[in-house]
Amino acid sequence: MMTTSSVKTALLTSIPYDTCWQAKLFLHFAMRHNKTVLTDRYQYGPLTVQRPFYPEGDCCHIYLLHPPGGIVGGDNIQIKLNLAKKSHVLVTMPGATKFYKTAGDWARLHHELTLDSDTILEWLPPDNIIFNAARAYLCGHYRLAKRAKLFGWESLQLGRDLANAPFIQGELDNQLNIQISQHEGLYERLRLSGGQQTLLNHFTISATCFAYPATIDMLIVVRQVLIDFPSPGGATLLDGMLVIRLLSSDNQQVQSMLYLIWSVLRPLWIGIAPCPPRIWQT
Repeated sequence: MMTTSSVKTALLTSIPYDTCWQAKLFLHFAMRHNKTVLTDRYQYGPLTVQRPFYPEGDCCHIYLLHPPGGIVGGDNIQIKLNLAKKSHVLVTMPGATKFYKTAGDWARLHHELTLDSDTILEWLPPDNIIFNAARAYLCGHYRLAKRAKLFGWESLQLGRDLANAPFIQGELDNQLNIQISQHEGLYERLRLSGGQQTLLNHFTISATCFAYPATIDMLIVVRQVLIDFPSPGGATLLDGMLVIRLLSSDNQQVQSMLYLIWSVLRPLWIGIAPCPPRIWQT
């Protein structure tokens, strides 16, 4: 596991400082007196975190904040979370991440989440909206030690249908990498050019939800839930990891289904009733 000092050093040296937004946020969590606390924080640029909430006791609810509200060409956003043994963290954000039109440079968002043994991370962000003519690079890297538990999702919306602004120009490079005890648990990469949406069967929204470790009972339950999803959706169990796919052109439909999946699976996954972040109610 990386130490706090080594992660800070990596953050300080990994991105050159120029005229674009260079935002970095490092958060370290540990268990103190039967409660998960934010023990260390480093931030640079327009990226911060609201004070922790404890609506269900020991689990720490964290809201990540990016005041500019969007990412443009040349911006480079890095988020690194480190969970020490037995800590339990739920992370969400107040609004979608928007990748705006660019004159040529890539807009980059990278999150690297490291889980020590016996930790629990619930990574529940809103969607990523890729505006027309954006060049968006997204990379999610999860490293799990033995007995670590992860539930999360990644959601992409191409263009803005309500504004009659489809994604017909620009590029998308989206990577998802989940390592479990130094072994590849899940790796996938989606690369698109504007207008080339045949890979998504011409739907504009794609979401991937994942849970580890998972059981056959969780697979059965989520497949029952997906019966009522009006767009294509499916679930499979891969070496103890539950992977759920959703396609749609209705963002509210996708977000509601992701919330529902989390709500019904959480008791089976960690034996705890769902406690939705209160920001979801606003």
